[in-house]
Amino acid sequence: MKKSVRITNSNREELWNACDQRIAAEKAKCSTGALQKAREIEIRDMLNAEGISYSGDLRARSTNRSDLRVKDAEGVWIDIEVKHGAGAIAYADEGEVFTNADRIRENCLKGVDWVVYCLTADLTDRHDIAKQYRVSTREDFLDILEEYCHGPKAIGFMTSTKLSKENTQINIQSTYVKQFWDGLKSDDRAMSLWTFCYTVLGRKPRWNR
Repeated sequence: MKKSVRITNSNREELWNACDQRIAAEKAKCSTGALQKAREIEIRDMLNAEGISYSGDLRARSTNRSDLRVKDAEGVWIDIEVKHGAGAIAYADEGEVFTNADRIRENCLKGVDWVVYCLTADLTDRHDIAKQYRVSTREDFLDILEEYCHGPKAIGFMTSTKLSKENTQINIQSTYVKQFWDGLKSDDRAMSLWTFCYTVLGRKPRWNR
């Protein structure tokens, strides 16, 4: 990967175009994560006070880093994770795997303060993203996940999560993910991304790249 360079007025359009082309190439190869990567990058730019400053942040973050780190209205640094659908909420260390005994909330979203979530990554307009995406604290997110993402025979956190095929991730349970999404939209412990920007960050979202 090329060395990250500072984004300036003179190279901004070129760098964003390169980002869009890279995402389009991944979509053309039927990458299931291309849209999620695009929305993560878009939201990172929306929530940073001055937008994305370096070209390296025009890529999805690695699994050992939060998706974005910004200062809230009080000047305190907060770590934010962007999630979609039945995505992963924990990753095993390199060379390790999870067992069902590891499927506990303490292992999920470690180091994260807030979670930004949407059922799908289809939205592209920033105003739509700000209105539709839901945001909650890590603890509230995991509470809502356990409370809404289950069937008739719920057994707590085990029902709302599952292991990936390779046992390297703990994922949201896809069977009940629509119920979880409906819960996030109706529960007072979650807010729109727009509201989060004003009440927690103390500023409006960035509408333009």
